Amino acid sequence: KIPTEHEKVLNFVLFVLADVARHCAQNMMTPDNLALIFGPALFFALAQDVTPEELMDQAKYRFCFSLCAFDAS
Repeated sequence: KIPTEHEKVLNFVLFVLADVARHCAQNMMTPDNLALIFGPALFFALAQDVTPEELMDQAKYRFCFSLCAFDAS
């Protein structure tokens, strides 16, 4: 569990990014594109043995899942 203040900031960021994704026809920023940019910064692995490719895949999956879950609420 993250601190309440951090959760509020994350929710705000996801709200903004969900809005960006809703307009992907105009701005070309699909959830996948947003995940490539924001996923590693928002969802990173602390393990030393993770390759950059694995990190990107994990971050992209977590970001897209979080964005879709947030957008559904």
